[in-house]
Amino acid sequence: MNDIYFQGVWRMDWGLGNPNKTAALIAVLMLAVWTLPLVRRRLFWAALPMFTGLGMCLMHTMSRGGVVAAAAGFAVLLLFLRRVRPLPLVKILAVAGAVAVMLAGNGVTQTSARFSKSRGDRSITNRLAIWKQTPRMMVDAPWGWGVGNAGRAYMG
Repeated sequence: MNDIYFQGVWRMDWGLGNPNKTAALIAVLMLAVWTLPLVRRRLFWAALPMFTGLGMCLMHTMSRGGVVAAAAGFAVLLLFLRRVRPLPLVKILAVAGAVAVMLAGNGVTQTSARFSKSRGDRSITNRLAIWKQTPRMMVDAPWGWGVGNAGRAYMG
């Protein structure tokens, strides 16, 4: 099976050919939705279901990096909003409910099974091996390896 399936379950990719690319786009869209209430407060209730729907799509990509990016971006957004425009308790509870719905979607999409598999996952172990060599490669070629040559340099 290819990268678009995990244990027989299709990973959403929106036609981009890679669920991780789709997850990055969704994470940005999830944050962008919250510009609506900044323009007009009443748009909070329109932004909330869009945020929830995008979050469900994000879970269906099963992208660990996408979820981390969305969570980090949302944390920064919450810190920003606390200073600019504090949310009333009812809106905080509504957002918490939306996040709970997204997390509940893990059971349907088997996202939690993919996330818990992280320790022995070749995707992660390969990245760690590459990142471990990155400082050495930067010292060896401080001006870069040239377009398309970094992979050959790593393998050589």
